[in-house]
Amino acid sequence: MVAISIFGIQSPVVLATIVGVLIEISIMHIPVKVANNTKKWFKIIKVTAHSGIAGLYVLWVQQHF
Repeated sequence: MVAISIFGIQSPVVLATIVGVLIEISIMHIPVKVANNTKKWFKIIKVTAHSGIAGLYVLWVQQHF
């Protein structure tokens, strides 16, 4: 509504603002659904002493060597 009142109903800015957000939200729901539906496939690892990527690497090394 703000874009329509600022730029007018015929402006391409309004189209990009309104339709772009609607498409972006729809597209972003797909990977979230995939991630939620496949999370049981992966093992949960709790990082306690280390954090971030370095912590995950340390845990991986400890488990494999």
